Amino acid sequence: MEAAELRTHADALRKAASDQQAEMERLLEELVMTESHASQPDGVAAVAQKVVERLSPAGFRDNPVPGSDVSQLPLWLRELMLPGCDYGKIADVRRLSLPGVGEPVLILADLDTAFLPGITRDFPYTTKGDVASGPGIAD
Repeated sequence: MEAAELRTHADALRKAASDQQAEMERLLEELVMTESHASQPDGVAAVAQKVVERLSPAGFRDNPVPGSDVSQLPLWLRELMLPGCDYGKIADVRRLSLPGVGEPVLILADLDTAFLPGITRDFPYTTKGDVASGPGIAD
């Protein structure tokens, strides 16, 4: 691709992102305010569902994969990762695919946050200028 063609594609991408900025910010706030610590499988599932709902109209297919059986991990590792968590309630993994042409692209994301339940009361989603803050916002 030549430089002029790349600039044209970049400009189109910038415009598309700009046109959708308000909706993307609403989604970001929804995701951040959905408490989804790994010990909250319902919250993790809710985050996954919100993402699936936004991507399905674009043709993405949702392929849930049962969560791994981490109960077989050594106790010290389980307690380090999620102290006191019921490992039988770990949320499923979600695999979204978009049929198309060309080489596949992998986009990897996590659906949980490291913040403990109740954090959104003390650390809610906020914006100041063009900076957004909240639990898990960088995820």
